[in-house]
Amino acid sequence: MAVMRQPPYHTGKVAIGCAWQPLQRPYHDRDACRLQEALLAGRQPRRSGNGFVLAAALALLAAVIGLLAA
Repeated sequence: MAVMRQPPYHTGKVAIGCAWQPLQRPYHDRDACRLQEALLAGRQPRRSGNGFVLAAALALLAAVIGLLAA
C-alpha cells in the first residue's frame, strides 16, 4: 500500500511533483564492499603498446623532413 504524501507544489487545481520519489540507493553491507574491493584490487589498467610505434613514426617523419629540408 502506497503512502500518500503532500506534493511539493499544490496550486489548488494542479499537483506538481505528486509522482516524485526520492532516489533509492542500494544498501551494501560490509561483506559486499569487501568482495568488490577484492575483485577490483587485482586489476591493473591496461596499457596499449602504441606509444612506442607512435614515437618511432614521429622520429622517422622528422628525419625525412630534415633530409628533404637540407
